[in-house]
Amino acid sequence: MKHCIFFIAIFLSIAANAQQFKRYRVKSGYIQYQTIHFSLHSESHIDTNGEIVSKSEQIPYVAKIRDYYWDNYGNISRDIIYKTADIGGKPLPEKEKIIERLWLDGRMYYQKNGKVDFDPDHVRDECMAKKSLLKKVGWFKLLYPNAKPVGKEKVAGKKGIRYYENAYSEYVVWKGLILRNISFFTNRTGERKGDESEEIAIKIQTRIDFKPYFFYPLWYQKFTPYYLLNTNRITELIYGNPDLTKQAGDSGIIVHKKETVVYVTSDMKLGKLSVVDIAPKNSNQLTIIYETYNNNGSVASSDQLKIDTGFYCDLDSGRLCDKPFSGWDFQWQGKPFAILQQDKALEFYLIKSSIK
Repeated sequence: MKHCIFFIAIFLSIAANAQQFKRYRVKSGYIQYQTIHFSLHSESHIDTNGEIVSKSEQIPYVAKIRDYYWDNYGNISRDIIYKTADIGGKPLPEKEKIIERLWLDGRMYYQKNGKVDFDPDHVRDECMAKKSLLKKVGWFKLLYPNAKPVGKEKVAGKKGIRYYENAYSEYVVWKGLILRNISFFTNRTGERKGDESEEIAIKIQTRIDFKPYFFYPLWYQKFTPYYLLNTNRITELIYGNPDLTKQAGDSGIIVHKKETVVYVTSDMKLGKLSVVDIAPKNSNQLTIIYETYNNNGSVASSDQLKIDTGFYCDLDSGRLCDKPFSGWDFQWQGKPFAILQQDKALEFYLIKSSIK
């Protein structure tokens, strides 16, 4: 019963936090966008009066395709961008993946050219810094205060509002989602001289029930899993999708350097630890970094520990002892990472994607 109450409390806390930033007025969905570029086609001829007549025309072509997915009103989203044509409009034999991005927990994670990195989610940061204005006008008007509605426009079957931002940009917005983003060429005086590019939605699907961990692709899971974990992610790993973890049994679990474990302590707190080192020359001394959280998500205990073989560890306090004591969570036995459970609520899970 104690275990169930703990889980319900954590779940309600996650639900409350997730609703802080409602970017869209549609809970979930998928949009496919096309990025249109223009190639300049010029031709000339001599007319009947012997004058040279020149004619230029902008020829549109699809340069990129973007598949965009979102859930929880935009609190979490993911996209994949593909290149479909070279500069000038020559189509590629097959589309080429350029980048994959994931917006989660205030960061934008991305995979490009086989490498993974992250940047701050600047849109979310700016909106959350002005919560009262966000609630009043929505994220688009908050970030584009000078945008003025100029009429309605249907894009991919959805009737949105078209906004004039300036001589360079116009947008079509539907329920907080930008369905069309148009850029223009201008001269030095700001007069529009032609279309530069635009991204336009061509397919929209809403009310999608995404499968568990759709928004946790493999490349994200392999990106320094320890540092990416917070109480929300830990709870989802333990209770949301057991296929991504390996639970320790009564005899413990084998761990190796750089692997990550999530856990519930004897004090019913969530936490994470990463194996920094196992030193064969020092009787297999275990070095870990760990972080244990209070139920409100704040850090209860955090440290780097060097644990000698046979010692017991309390992850609620960081205490170590060569004998069992009240509140200990696991015993390091040298080779296996042994969790000798004192309470049925005590749980340790090895994250499979961190296994070397």
